[in-house]
Amino acid sequence: MIKHDLIFGSGLRVGRDLILTSSHLLNGIKEGGSTLIEVGFEGQWFKASILDVSEESNIDCALLQIKELQDKFTVDTYPIATKGYDLLKDVICCSFPYTRIPMVSPSDHKNFSSVVPPEPSLYHGHISHFNDDTLEISFAGDPGVCKGGLIFNLNCGELCAIIKKQPNSQQSLSGNVLQCTRYQTISAWVNTALKKLQQPPLWN
Repeated sequence: MIKHDLIFGSGLRVGRDLILTSSHLLNGIKEGGSTLIEVGFEGQWFKASILDVSEESNIDCALLQIKELQDKFTVDTYPIATKGYDLLKDVICCSFPYTRIPMVSPSDHKNFSSVVPPEPSLYHGHISHFNDDTLEISFAGDPGVCKGGLIFNLNCGELCAIIKKQPNSQQSLSGNVLQCTRYQTISAWVNTALKKLQQPPLWN
């Protein structure tokens, strides 16, 4: 009987059937030799296909499609930041740290549907530094090294960053500081990916 380890990461629904996630999550899935991508949404599992994965090391984005979502759970807005952020802005990191993985390993794919989609861990922090490409997020506690983490504005819920993958494969600079790809880079990459697929952009 074959064992299948699960790799968990966070994603954001940015369109009717589109999920934005981290390219590091998908790279981890590929390294494990898996072709199965399931996304937990509203307590259910949905099969996803890969539309595009960023090739540039400083973008950290991937776009998934879940065709089953086209007629379910309508989305009115796409919550990604559209204006600048100040230092000390409160944020939330939404991720699955390595301390929680692996949480479950079904004996085969038939058992997968019985696994309840887990909720990600949430960590409160603030923006401590930024430049044209990167946001640096400081946390009150140590979130641990995590893969596929998303950063949201605590006050309005907008996506403002995706955790970067550092050259040494560590996202944490000093235990409680993470470097992240900024929202401008994320939105530009998503729009470019959609253009290649002959779909309209999500953001102007």
